[in-house]
Amino acid sequence: MFWKNWPNWLKAGIIVGIIFVIWFFAIYILERVTCKTPVSCGIGTAVLNLPSVIVVDVLLVRIGFFSMLGKVFGVHISEVTRFAFIPIVNFIIGFLFGVIIGLIYGKIENKKVIQ
Repeated sequence: MFWKNWPNWLKAGIIVGIIFVIWFFAIYILERVTCKTPVSCGIGTAVLNLPSVIVVDVLLVRIGFFSMLGKVFGVHISEVTRFAFIPIVNFIIGFLFGVIIGLIYGKIENKKVIQ
């Protein structure tokens, strides 16, 4: 594979992005299994995945991205559709964190090779 030839920032971005998506689904499944009262269901998922919930709910919904999609394609955007965007946003946020980590690691690794 080409994995060994990829830059550190890309490898770290993909790894951390996948970890963020797995994290989201693990928390979601655990919460659904252990949820006792309907009032507390969903709170843990929202708190532990706060960055993606903020991006999806505040930016996309408030800006009107979903209503624009509804007008263009003639469909009603529901809570289920908004829920489907959270893993995608989770991957993007995780990818960006991984890119930063990979860039820092790459800079440190390059300094060791030069010396």
